[in-house]
Amino acid sequence: MRIRESTCFPYPILASHTDDYRAGGFRLILDSAEQDASGEQVTLKGHIDVDADSLLALLANGGAQAGLMVTCGDTYLDRWYPCDPGAFTLEVAGGRLRGAVYVQALIVSIAKVVLDTESIVEGYNEFSRQVQAGRPLAISEEIKLEAGFDQLVSMESIFSLLTNENTTDGSFEVDLDSETIDIHVNTRLSEYIQSLRGTDQRVILLSALYLPVIMHVLDNMRASEFETRRWYSVIRSKCNAAGISINKNIDLPISAQKLLDGPLGLMASMHEG
Repeated sequence: MRIRESTCFPYPILASHTDDYRAGGFRLILDSAEQDASGEQVTLKGHIDVDADSLLALLANGGAQAGLMVTCGDTYLDRWYPCDPGAFTLEVAGGRLRGAVYVQALIVSIAKVVLDTESIVEGYNEFSRQVQAGRPLAISEEIKLEAGFDQLVSMESIFSLLTNENTTDGSFEVDLDSETIDIHVNTRLSEYIQSLRGTDQRVILLSALYLPVIMHVLDNMRASEFETRRWYSVIRSKCNAAGISINKNIDLPISAQKLLDGPLGLMASMHEG
Protein backbone atom coordinates (compact mmCIF):
# COMPACT_ATOMS: atom_id res chain seq x y z
CA MET A 1 0.00 0.00 0.00
CA ARG A 2 1.43 3.35 -1.04
CA ILE A 3 1.25 6.04 1.65
CA ARG A 4 1.04 9.53 0.22
CA GLU A 5 1.89 12.80 1.93
CA SER A 6 -1.80 13.68 2.03
CA THR A 7 -2.54 10.70 4.31
CA CYS A 8 -3.44 11.82 7.83
CA PHE A 9 -2.86 9.92 11.08
CA PRO A 10 -4.38 10.57 14.54
CA TYR A 11 -0.97 10.20 16.18
CA PRO A 12 2.56 11.59 15.58
CA ILE A 13 4.43 10.43 12.48
CA LEU A 14 8.11 10.94 11.72
CA ALA A 15 8.35 12.08 8.09
CA SER A 16 9.87 14.87 6.03
CA HIS A 17 6.44 16.43 5.46
CA THR A 18 5.32 16.48 9.12
CA ASP A 19 6.31 18.54 12.15
CA ASP A 20 5.26 15.96 14.76
CA TYR A 21 8.77 15.31 16.10
CA ARG A 22 11.00 17.86 17.76
CA ALA A 23 14.06 16.65 15.86
CA GLY A 24 15.36 13.72 13.87
CA GLY A 25 14.66 12.22 10.50
CA PHE A 26 13.89 9.08 8.56
CA ARG A 27 14.86 8.50 4.96
CA LEU A 28 15.40 5.89 2.28
CA ILE A 29 18.40 6.10 -0.05
CA LEU A 30 18.30 3.79 -3.06
CA ASP A 31 21.80 3.31 -4.46
CA SER A 32 21.02 0.92 -7.31
CA ALA A 33 18.38 -1.26 -8.94
CA GLU A 34 19.96 -4.03 -11.00
CA GLN A 35 18.18 -6.57 -13.18
CA ASP A 36 19.60 -9.98 -14.06
CA ALA A 37 19.97 -11.18 -17.65
CA SER A 38 16.72 -13.12 -17.56
CA GLY A 39 14.75 -10.10 -16.44
CA GLU A 40 13.17 -12.18 -13.69
CA GLN A 41 15.05 -10.79 -10.69
CA VAL A 42 15.67 -7.21 -9.60
CA THR A 43 18.14 -6.44 -6.82
CA LEU A 44 17.66 -3.22 -4.86
CA LYS A 45 20.54 -1.85 -2.83
CA GLY A 46 20.57 1.12 -0.52
CA HIS A 47 20.22 2.08 3.12
CA ILE A 48 17.62 3.23 5.61
CA ASP A 49 18.58 6.06 7.94
CA VAL A 50 16.83 6.49 11.31
CA ASP A 51 17.64 9.58 13.37
CA ALA A 52 15.21 9.32 16.29
CA ASP A 53 16.26 7.81 19.62
CA SER A 54 12.74 6.84 20.67
CA LEU A 55 12.11 4.91 17.45
CA LEU A 56 15.54 3.29 17.58
CA ALA A 57 14.65 2.08 21.10
CA LEU A 58 11.40 0.57 19.81
CA LEU A 59 13.29 -1.16 17.02
CA ALA A 60 15.82 -2.53 19.50
CA ASN A 61 13.26 -3.94 21.96
CA GLY A 62 11.02 -5.47 19.28
CA GLY A 63 8.20 -2.96 19.58
CA ALA A 64 8.64 -1.89 15.96
CA GLN A 65 10.04 -3.17 12.67
CA ALA A 66 11.63 -1.26 9.79
CA GLY A 67 11.19 -2.34 6.21
CA LEU A 68 10.38 -1.52 2.61
CA MET A 69 6.98 -1.27 0.97
CA VAL A 70 7.33 -2.21 -2.71
CA THR A 71 4.43 -1.57 -5.08
CA CYS A 72 4.20 -2.41 -8.78
CA GLY A 73 0.90 -1.78 -10.54
CA ASP A 74 1.84 -3.71 -13.69
CA THR A 75 2.27 -7.00 -11.78
CA TYR A 76 -0.11 -6.19 -8.88
CA LEU A 77 2.73 -6.50 -6.38
CA ASP A 78 2.06 -4.75 -3.09
CA ARG A 79 4.37 -6.28 -0.51
CA TRP A 80 6.08 -5.46 2.76
CA TYR A 81 9.72 -6.55 3.11
CA PRO A 82 11.11 -6.35 6.69
CA CYS A 83 14.53 -4.71 6.58
CA ASP A 84 16.75 -3.50 9.41
CA PRO A 85 18.02 0.09 9.40
CA GLY A 86 21.35 0.60 7.68
CA ALA A 87 22.54 -0.94 4.42
CA PHE A 88 20.24 -3.43 2.73
CA THR A 89 20.11 -5.70 -0.32
CA LEU A 90 16.64 -6.78 -1.42
CA GLU A 91 16.12 -9.35 -4.17
CA VAL A 92 12.69 -9.49 -5.79
CA ALA A 93 12.41 -12.55 -8.03
CA GLY A 94 9.73 -14.07 -10.23
CA GLY A 95 9.46 -11.14 -12.64
CA ARG A 96 7.40 -9.22 -10.07
CA LEU A 97 8.91 -5.84 -10.93
CA ARG A 98 7.93 -4.51 -14.34
CA GLY A 99 7.32 -0.94 -15.42
CA ALA A 100 6.80 1.73 -12.76
CA VAL A 101 7.85 0.58 -9.28
CA TYR A 102 7.40 2.55 -6.04
CA VAL A 103 9.60 1.93 -3.00
CA GLN A 104 9.04 3.46 0.43
CA ALA A 105 10.68 2.79 3.79
CA LEU A 106 8.51 2.48 6.89
CA ILE A 107 8.82 1.80 10.58
CA VAL A 108 5.76 -0.13 11.72
CA SER A 109 4.61 -0.93 15.26
CA ILE A 110 4.69 -4.64 16.10
CA ALA A 111 2.73 -4.26 19.35
CA LYS A 112 0.72 -1.47 20.91
CA VAL A 113 3.14 1.33 21.84
CA VAL A 114 2.96 4.69 23.59
CA LEU A 115 5.17 7.30 21.96
CA ASP A 116 7.71 9.14 24.07
CA THR A 117 6.59 12.68 25.04
CA GLU A 118 10.16 14.02 24.88
CA SER A 119 10.46 13.14 21.19
CA ILE A 120 7.28 14.67 19.86
CA VAL A 121 5.96 18.23 19.90
CA GLU A 122 3.45 19.50 22.43
CA GLY A 123 -0.26 19.02 21.84
CA TYR A 124 -0.51 15.24 21.84
CA ASN A 125 -2.16 13.78 24.96
CA GLU A 126 -1.56 10.25 26.23
CA PHE A 127 -4.47 8.85 24.23
CA SER A 128 -3.24 10.34 20.95
CA ARG A 129 0.24 8.98 21.61
CA GLN A 130 -1.04 5.41 21.72
CA VAL A 131 -0.44 3.49 18.50
CA GLN A 132 -1.95 0.08 17.78
CA ALA A 133 0.03 -2.80 16.28
CA GLY A 134 0.55 -2.71 12.55
CA ARG A 135 0.49 1.08 12.21
CA PRO A 136 3.27 3.15 10.57
CA LEU A 137 5.42 5.20 12.93
CA ALA A 138 7.82 6.67 10.37
CA ILE A 139 7.46 7.16 6.62
CA SER A 140 10.19 7.98 4.10
CA GLU A 141 9.73 9.82 0.84
CA GLU A 142 8.62 7.51 -1.96
CA ILE A 143 11.13 6.59 -4.66
CA LYS A 144 9.94 5.75 -8.16
CA LEU A 145 12.03 3.58 -10.46
CA GLU A 146 11.56 1.81 -13.76
CA ALA A 147 12.02 -1.96 -13.94
CA GLY A 148 12.03 -4.22 -16.98
CA PHE A 149 13.90 -4.19 -20.26
CA ASP A 150 11.64 -1.80 -22.14
CA GLN A 151 13.71 1.22 -21.13
CA LEU A 152 16.82 -0.54 -22.46
CA VAL A 153 15.35 -1.14 -25.91
CA SER A 154 16.97 1.15 -28.46
CA MET A 155 14.66 3.89 -29.68
CA GLU A 156 15.40 3.13 -33.32
CA SER A 157 14.34 -0.53 -32.93
CA ILE A 158 10.68 0.37 -32.39
CA PHE A 159 10.49 2.22 -35.73
CA SER A 160 9.85 0.62 -39.11
CA LEU A 161 10.74 2.46 -42.30
CA LEU A 162 8.29 1.50 -45.05
CA THR A 163 8.32 2.42 -48.72
CA ASN A 164 5.06 3.94 -49.89
CA GLU A 165 4.91 5.61 -53.28
CA ASN A 166 1.69 7.37 -52.31
CA THR A 167 3.66 9.49 -49.83
CA THR A 168 4.40 13.02 -50.98
CA ASP A 169 7.97 13.48 -52.21
CA GLY A 170 10.13 15.00 -49.48
CA SER A 171 7.64 14.17 -46.71
CA PHE A 172 6.81 11.27 -44.42
CA GLU A 173 3.67 9.84 -42.85
CA VAL A 174 3.33 8.06 -39.50
CA ASP A 175 1.14 5.03 -38.71
CA LEU A 176 0.72 4.02 -35.06
CA ASP A 177 -1.62 1.05 -35.57
CA SER A 178 1.18 -1.55 -35.70
CA GLU A 179 3.45 -3.01 -33.02
CA THR A 180 6.15 -0.68 -34.31
CA ILE A 181 5.88 2.98 -35.26
CA ASP A 182 5.66 2.82 -39.04
CA ILE A 183 7.18 5.67 -41.02
CA HIS A 184 6.11 5.82 -44.68
CA VAL A 185 8.33 7.50 -47.28
CA ASN A 186 8.76 7.15 -51.03
CA THR A 187 11.61 5.17 -52.60
CA ARG A 188 13.95 8.15 -53.04
CA LEU A 189 13.72 9.18 -49.39
CA SER A 190 13.92 5.60 -48.19
CA GLU A 191 17.21 5.07 -50.03
CA TYR A 192 18.60 8.32 -48.62
CA ILE A 193 17.65 7.41 -45.04
CA GLN A 194 19.13 3.93 -45.42
CA SER A 195 22.38 5.47 -46.68
CA LEU A 196 22.71 7.52 -43.48
CA ARG A 197 22.27 4.60 -41.13
CA GLY A 198 25.51 3.21 -39.79
CA THR A 199 27.37 6.46 -40.49
CA ASP A 200 28.13 9.57 -38.43
CA GLN A 201 25.54 11.40 -40.53
CA ARG A 202 22.72 9.39 -38.93
CA VAL A 203 22.38 12.11 -36.25
CA ILE A 204 20.70 14.20 -38.97
CA LEU A 205 17.77 11.81 -38.78
CA LEU A 206 17.25 12.53 -35.09
CA SER A 207 16.27 16.15 -35.71
CA ALA A 208 14.83 15.87 -39.22
CA LEU A 209 12.81 12.68 -38.78
CA TYR A 210 12.64 11.14 -35.31
CA LEU A 211 12.07 14.37 -33.35
CA PRO A 212 8.79 15.30 -35.09
CA VAL A 213 7.73 11.65 -35.07
CA ILE A 214 8.28 11.36 -31.31
CA MET A 215 6.31 14.58 -30.76
CA HIS A 216 3.44 13.06 -32.76
CA VAL A 217 3.69 9.83 -30.78
CA LEU A 218 3.63 11.58 -27.39
CA ASP A 219 0.66 13.66 -28.49
CA ASN A 220 -1.29 10.51 -29.39
CA MET A 221 -0.25 8.68 -26.21
CA ARG A 222 -2.17 11.20 -24.12
CA ALA A 223 -5.41 9.58 -25.29
CA SER A 224 -4.23 6.08 -24.23
CA GLU A 225 -5.56 4.74 -27.51
CA PHE A 226 -2.54 2.58 -28.33
CA GLU A 227 -1.74 1.03 -24.92
CA THR A 228 -1.70 -2.54 -26.30
CA ARG A 229 0.98 -1.79 -28.88
CA ARG A 230 4.57 -2.85 -28.25
CA TRP A 231 5.97 0.59 -29.12
CA TYR A 232 3.68 2.17 -26.51
CA SER A 233 5.15 0.18 -23.61
CA VAL A 234 8.70 1.03 -24.74
CA ILE A 235 8.01 4.77 -25.03
CA ARG A 236 6.09 4.79 -21.75
CA SER A 237 8.95 3.02 -20.00
CA LYS A 238 11.50 5.48 -21.37
CA CYS A 239 9.28 8.38 -20.31
CA ASN A 240 9.02 6.99 -16.78
CA ALA A 241 12.78 6.54 -16.60
CA ALA A 242 13.30 10.12 -17.81
CA GLY A 243 10.72 11.59 -15.42
CA ILE A 244 8.33 12.55 -18.22
CA SER A 245 4.62 12.52 -17.37
CA ILE A 246 2.37 11.86 -20.34
CA ASN A 247 -0.61 14.12 -19.78
CA LYS A 248 -2.40 17.07 -21.36
CA ASN A 249 0.23 19.47 -19.99
CA ILE A 250 3.21 17.66 -21.47
CA ASP A 251 5.67 19.91 -23.32
CA LEU A 252 5.99 17.94 -26.56
CA PRO A 253 9.17 19.57 -27.99
CA ILE A 254 11.08 19.47 -24.69
CA SER A 255 10.00 15.88 -23.90
CA ALA A 256 10.84 14.60 -27.37
CA GLN A 257 14.30 16.17 -27.22
CA LYS A 258 14.86 14.61 -23.81
CA LEU A 259 13.98 11.14 -25.11
CA LEU A 260 16.41 11.58 -28.00
CA ASP A 261 19.24 12.95 -25.81
CA GLY A 262 19.19 16.43 -27.35
CA PRO A 263 19.41 15.72 -31.10
CA LEU A 264 20.36 19.27 -32.09
CA GLY A 265 23.27 19.24 -29.66
CA LEU A 266 24.42 15.86 -31.00
CA MET A 267 24.40 17.21 -34.53
CA ALA A 268 26.32 20.33 -33.47
CA SER A 269 28.93 18.18 -31.71
CA MET A 270 29.38 16.13 -34.86
CA HIS A 271 30.20 19.23 -36.92
CA GLU A 272 32.46 20.67 -34.22
CA GLY A 273 34.45 17.45 -34.25
